Amino acid sequence: MRPEQQSDKLRRCRDTALGVARSQLEAVFAAEFAAQPEGRRALLLAGLETTTSWEAWHHLRFTRNPMALMIEALLATGRP
Repeated sequence: MRPEQQSDKLRRCRDTALGVARSQLEAVFAAEFAAQPEGRRALLLAGLETTTSWEAWHHLRFTRNPMALMIEALLATGRP
């Protein structure tokens, strides 16, 4: 069981950290978000949040550069 499930303070810290990471993704990929239809931006952000999470990286770290492959796939969706 995750420690934050037992502590309001840890949950708030986790949520703050996730909010910072989300803001960073929005800044780093601002041009890519702007190029997407408005309805797809939230889906792209959710995919990037999941793909760049420590949990995803930890789970996939033994395969061939999964982070770059997943980010590239998410950003390429809908392009000719």
